[in-house]
Amino acid sequence: MKCPKCSNSISPLRLWIKVRAYPFIKCSKCGARLVRKWDLKLLISIALAAGVLVLLSKGLSPFLAFVLIAVIMIIDGFSCKLKEV
Repeated sequence: MKCPKCSNSISPLRLWIKVRAYPFIKCSKCGARLVRKWDLKLLISIALAAGVLVLLSKGLSPFLAFVLIAVIMIIDGFSCKLKEV
């Protein structure tokens, strides 16, 4: 994904680490404060993760639940959109 202000590349791993701990991330090139845009892809990712947790309570293997949630997070990290605050 890219910064909407300067088109600097931002890694999905950095997004997952920073956005989970802080309400925004700063672009390392232009210093713009960026937040995650709420869109259909994010809502689908949340719904899928919640579905996996429900299946976990119904007897799904914990390892398989971990793998499914990791795949959802990876796909979401590469497909999310950022906007400037």
